[in-house]
Amino acid sequence: MTIINRKKKQFLTHAILVLLAVSFCTSCVDRFDQLDKYQRPEWLAGKLYTQISGQENMSIFSQFMMDTGFDKIVDKTGTYAAFVPTDSVMKIYLMDKYGTANPSEILLSVKADIVKYHIVPMPWTKEQLQSLSPSGWISMNDISNNKPTAFKHKTLFREPNKTYAINRVGGDDPYDIIVPGTSGIKRTVYNSSPKYVPFFYDGFMQAQGLSSADYSFYFNRPYESGEIYFANAKIVAEEIFAENGFIYTIDRVVEPLRNAEQILNDGPYATFLKLIHTFPEFTENKPATQAQEGADEGAELETLFDLSYPELTINGIEMNIQDEVVYSTKYTVEFHYGLLAPTDEAMVNFFNDYLKTWGSWDKVPKYIKQSIVLAHMSSQPIYKKDISAGFYNGINDIVNDEDITVIENASFGSNSTVIGLKNAVVPKFFSSVSAPLFLDANYTTSLNAYHAVGLTFALKDPTTDFSVFLINDATLANDSSLYVTLQGRSSVIFAYERKELRFINVDKNILKRKLYGQIGVQPILGQANPEFVETLDGRHIKVENNTVSGGVSSYFGYYADGSGDSLITVNYSSITDFPITNGHVYKTNGWLNFPNTSTYKHLENTKFLALLKRLKLTNTDGTLSNKLIDPTQRYTIFVPSDAALNSINVDNLSDAALLELLRFHIVKGELIFTDGRQPTGPYRTLNNTFLNLEPRPDNLIILDKNQNVLYDQLIPSSKSNLIGMFEQNSAEKYYLSNTVVHFINTVIMPY
Repeated sequence: MTIINRKKKQFLTHAILVLLAVSFCTSCVDRFDQLDKYQRPEWLAGKLYTQISGQENMSIFSQFMMDTGFDKIVDKTGTYAAFVPTDSVMKIYLMDKYGTANPSEILLSVKADIVKYHIVPMPWTKEQLQSLSPSGWISMNDISNNKPTAFKHKTLFREPNKTYAINRVGGDDPYDIIVPGTSGIKRTVYNSSPKYVPFFYDGFMQAQGLSSADYSFYFNRPYESGEIYFANAKIVAEEIFAENGFIYTIDRVVEPLRNAEQILNDGPYATFLKLIHTFPEFTENKPATQAQEGADEGAELETLFDLSYPELTINGIEMNIQDEVVYSTKYTVEFHYGLLAPTDEAMVNFFNDYLKTWGSWDKVPKYIKQSIVLAHMSSQPIYKKDISAGFYNGINDIVNDEDITVIENASFGSNSTVIGLKNAVVPKFFSSVSAPLFLDANYTTSLNAYHAVGLTFALKDPTTDFSVFLINDATLANDSSLYVTLQGRSSVIFAYERKELRFINVDKNILKRKLYGQIGVQPILGQANPEFVETLDGRHIKVENNTVSGGVSSYFGYYADGSGDSLITVNYSSITDFPITNGHVYKTNGWLNFPNTSTYKHLENTKFLALLKRLKLTNTDGTLSNKLIDPTQRYTIFVPSDAALNSINVDNLSDAALLELLRFHIVKGELIFTDGRQPTGPYRTLNNTFLNLEPRPDNLIILDKNQNVLYDQLIPSSKSNLIGMFEQNSAEKYYLSNTVVHFINTVIMPY
């Protein structure tokens, strides 16, 4: 067979097979069309729009869908749950809002917004709507996931990107401030998410401890148990099944909820919004920029940004007032912010009452503005029950109905609850020992210093009776001891080093230790001279004759070490300009220096130390053994004089008897001074027995077992109140008090 004949045969064979296949398929189709089981059932529901358009009481919403093209969109692809207001409801809404109920007279954009916000892109059943957490379907057998807290769902409604006008502020570390209007530098923020709509149902209400009053506080209607609410609308009929979802009838039109920024912008809250807009951070979003139309053709593209507020963070959650995503895309369905919004009038009154010393809002330090803003924020939604019971705001103050006066404007936004206030929330910073730092411009450097090292919150503790010693700006400038400037989110700290006659950077940890030493956590009692006030970190301030010290001399200047600098006496006087609830604040003229003398050093050249060495309770490096004293604990040591020890022939005691004797002279767990601060009573010794003591102002009485006076000559002197220090950090040369040593002229026999 020739090659040509062979090819002809192959072609004819292939053609015959194709014709047979076509004939077979055609006959199959004809045959299937004629079989009942392959016919579309009459009971099978149509797709979403088809079903909506077939409802007699949904004609207006159906018309809106058709006018905006969503009739084709929802019937072509995707699965949905549509929440449709009835015609009667739509007519009332349109008449009230736009003065007409004729769909042809409503703007196309309005129709689109209504349609998009009433459609959720998932086919949720009623049961499913009430059975979700951020982790998925709840399980009553899973204690970590048995509450239906997922109460928000995405809609089809998305806001367009928003353009902000900004000013660049600062020098080496500039930052942005959003300003009103459209002049200046522009930043267009990419909107990454559609709006969410909240659902309220029994499971969620119970999980959050909410009542009908909490719901009606925002939505102006009662909550009825057993019902499901789509924002402020109630589902009033059983769901209608569609091939690609469900349709629910609701009794109100729900306008797209505004986010917190939109609510503030639309209300009398311009001053407060301006404060919030002090803290934006714009980050270029390259993927969003490159995804714009025309990118593939090389068109010039507008740079798109993400907007965040990292300085307005509560419990790790950034309070992004414009972002529809709260915390994260996973947890947005559960999380919601809370915002208290003082009116412009309230902010004027607040400024006049507390901040006049700064002159204007623009001159108020950024950290004070930050504290004010956070005082009005919560990482959780704020309901009526929270206002009554009290809740924590962003600076960890408890706020309740005694602190605020609510106006009628309460809005449940798409990302936050927003409650209008007739008065601003006053941060507890303003009524604590931190008040002069915040409210007196003469302490701006100290405020910056406390903020830079993270100590401002410590001064707000309501359970501590503080004695805080502050240095004002004039004094700090006079001795060039400290300069702190805030640049953006960072701080620059430097001081004048007098030995080398130059300014040098100050380590934050060292500055923090300095400030710790100025913060007493006990009151000045004024009943003894001297008396000793413990510092926030565990050292002791010596208060004597209207002067204070850390136990050693103070010098002129922060970095002074005595080389060419003069000694100064640090005086103190009360600052009484502010109502302070947790202690007292004192103005001082210098820094306090603290000793580094060890307990061992205080005991040198004494028979008491020689006896400790005999018992091998000292180390070769000149320290006391941990077998005797744990450096992490506190001790009061009574040291008998050499003569007193010799008078009882101490050298003839056995090691066991000697150990018992010496350990009875050491009280564990307390630093007891001659200032009468501690109560009279038994104090546990290292023998695990008790020594009876009566601390008095300017004396420390030692009692026998029958409460009779054993020794009453322990008065303030160079031989009493000697503080032993233990090194905490060798690099910083940082020490804490761990003993107080008193020399006495008697031996206390164990009892």
